[in-house]
Amino acid sequence: MGVKNIAYSGLVHGCRAVASLFMDVPRAPEKHACFPVRVEAVEDLAPRLRRITVEGPGLRTYRPSGPDEYFGLVIPPRGCSLVLPRAKGLNIRAELDAIDKADRPELRWYTVRRHDAERGRLTFDVVTHGESGPGSAWALHAQRGDEVGIRTMTSTWRRKAGGQLLVADPTSAPAMRGILEACTGEELAATHVRIAASSPDLLEPGYDSFRSELASYKEHFVPEGAEAAAVADALRRGGKLAVAYAWLCGEASLAKETRKVVIKEWGVPRTDVLFSGYYRRR
Repeated sequence: MGVKNIAYSGLVHGCRAVASLFMDVPRAPEKHACFPVRVEAVEDLAPRLRRITVEGPGLRTYRPSGPDEYFGLVIPPRGCSLVLPRAKGLNIRAELDAIDKADRPELRWYTVRRHDAERGRLTFDVVTHGESGPGSAWALHAQRGDEVGIRTMTSTWRRKAGGQLLVADPTSAPAMRGILEACTGEELAATHVRIAASSPDLLEPGYDSFRSELASYKEHFVPEGAEAAAVADALRRGGKLAVAYAWLCGEASLAKETRKVVIKEWGVPRTDVLFSGYYRRR
């Protein structure tokens, strides 16, 4: 995930925990696993989007709980061996803090794009923004054989009867694509998609391939930092959509501003709105 000039804060994980108190989300697993994997392949999908495939025995028994499953990528300091935290509960930050500072890995959250249990492989996409963040820096230098860790987590999307609204930016676009791939034709016909980005260079090629099957589809290519206002304003101008559920994910302000429209202005019950800030822009 990520774009330039942003600060990561693990918001996706924190919001998932809070969401379970106020929203109807899939049940969180009682236990989490943390295991090593090695980079198997690296591919550039777009100028600022890199796809990485990792492989390891732990991925043979790993079972994602939903189409927008996310996980923690445990990144060792450059030039150091991987030291994994002990997966005890939900507080992985405390688990990381227990590791000696010299060996302490970084943690960044990503969405499962593909999982092949038989081959023990997992694929995910990283939006790169230079060396300004650990995830982007790691992805830019990733090579086959590099060792990292996987900290399993959970998913957030809930299948519901009736229309749905999906709002995404480049960081949440892989999750939204997974949701669309999991929907039936009938569900797609009742789905409204809104996606915002500063450039198509941040999105997987073919991100709009479901356009003709959807109830409506709109993309907003606007200057960086203007995504939230662009989508929220467009939703207001377009009038209330007939939706029973909304999934609003991406940069924190995008999730927050579109949530205001859906809950306060359209009257969709807050329990039927999943919103999650994947990161917060400075």
